[in-house]
Amino acid sequence: MILSFSVENFRSLRDLQVLDLEARPLQAGHPGLASNVARVGERHDVLKSKVIYGANASGKSNLLMAISFFNFAVTLTWNPESIILPLAEPFATDPLTSKAPSFFELRLLAERTLYRYGFMVSPEGEIVNEWLFGTPGKKEVPYFVRDEDGIRVSATHLKSVRKLLAAFDDESKFVSEKSLLLSVLGHFKNDEVKPVYNTISRMRIINGALATELDDETIRQLLDDEEGQKIRDLLRRADIEFGELRSARGRQGAGLSSNDRVTLMGDVIKDRKLNLFVRPKNLPEGNSFGFPIEAHLSKGTIKLIQIAGSIIKALERGDCLIIDEFEARMHTKLSQAIIRMFNSLDNNPNNAQLIVATHDTNLLSSLLMRRDQISFVEKDRDGASLVYSLADVRGVRDGAAYEKDYLSGKYGGVPTVNAL
Repeated sequence: MILSFSVENFRSLRDLQVLDLEARPLQAGHPGLASNVARVGERHDVLKSKVIYGANASGKSNLLMAISFFNFAVTLTWNPESIILPLAEPFATDPLTSKAPSFFELRLLAERTLYRYGFMVSPEGEIVNEWLFGTPGKKEVPYFVRDEDGIRVSATHLKSVRKLLAAFDDESKFVSEKSLLLSVLGHFKNDEVKPVYNTISRMRIINGALATELDDETIRQLLDDEEGQKIRDLLRRADIEFGELRSARGRQGAGLSSNDRVTLMGDVIKDRKLNLFVRPKNLPEGNSFGFPIEAHLSKGTIKLIQIAGSIIKALERGDCLIIDEFEARMHTKLSQAIIRMFNSLDNNPNNAQLIVATHDTNLLSSLLMRRDQISFVEKDRDGASLVYSLADVRGVRDGAAYEKDYLSGKYGGVPTVNAL
C-alpha cells in the first residue's frame, strides 16, 4: 500500500509537497468510516481512499501528473532511449528552480516491509540521485544509493544486485544516466526489488475526462465470459444493466449483419475501430437488431464501463488506482458508490487504494470520508501549489458540514469569483 508520495520542483509544485495516505489518530467519527482505514502489520494504519479538491489551475492535475511521471519513469526508463525523463518540467518562473533537479519519492508497504524509494532528475533528463531504503526490522537501512560517486548496494538485502553490478567494469554499461536502476532491475525481473517495482508499476493513472468511448481492450474484457461477468456484476451494484453484447469491425455506428456477429474475438484489424453493439433486454426474441453501445448508453455509463476493468483489477490485486477529473460525465451517486467500494471490507479485502481529483463536492461528507481522506490544493501568490489535508485545518470537528464549509471558503482550495 502507498503511505505517501512526495514531490518538489515539478511544474507548479515548487516546494516539497506531500500527499499523505497514512491515517491520523483522529477521534472516532461515524461508525461506518471504520473500514476506510486498513491496518497493515502492527504499526501502520493506511487510508484506502483519498479525494483531492482545488480550484481550476490550482495544481491538482499537476500533483497526479507527478505520480504518473514517477510511474512511467520506473516502468519505462530501463530503455535509455525513453523520452520520459526530459518531461520532468521544473517550476519555471523562478530562475533558481528552473535549473534545479526535480524530486520524487514514494513510501510504501509491500510484503510486510516499509520501503522508501525516490530519485532526482535534472531538467536535461539525467538521473542526479536515486535511492531505495527499507525497514525490514525497526530501523531503516539503505538497500541502494546512487549519486555522483556511483552506486552503493547493500550486501545484505540486495545480494544478487550487488553481484550483478560487480560483473561490469563500468556501471554505466548496466544502467545509463538516462535510466533508473529500479527500472532496469524490474524490467529484468530481479526478485529482490520485485515488491517495490510491482507496487509502483501496477499503479494505474486515468484521466476521467478522456474516458468518453470504449477502447478495444475494454471491449475485449466485456466480451470475455469471465472478465465481462465481473464488469456486469460491478455495474449491477450501480443499478446498471444492459442486454446481449456483440462486436463488429467497421465504421462507428455501422449496421450489424449476420456475418459481423461474433461471440469470440478473432485477429485484431489495427486500422479499423472495434465497435460494440448492445441488444436491449426488452427487445422481442428473434429480433437481431443491435444498437452501437455508445448510442444506447449514457456518457456516464460509458465512462464507468471504461474504468470498470481498472477498478476490478485494482480490487483483486490490491493495487492503487488514480483518477483525474473523477466526476466528469458521471453522476455523483456513481462516484460515491465507487468510493464506498474501495472503503468497504467486503468489496476490498486486498486493501486496494483509490486516489481521485474532483470538483464533486457531494463527496465532502462526514458520512463518507474521514478528514484525513480529504486533501486540498491551492496556489500561493507566486503561483506555487500547496497540498494540505482537511485534518491539518484547525477547528474542524468530525461530523461538520464539510461541503458547506468548503464552498464558503473556510478550508481554502476554492476559486475567487468576482460578481458578474
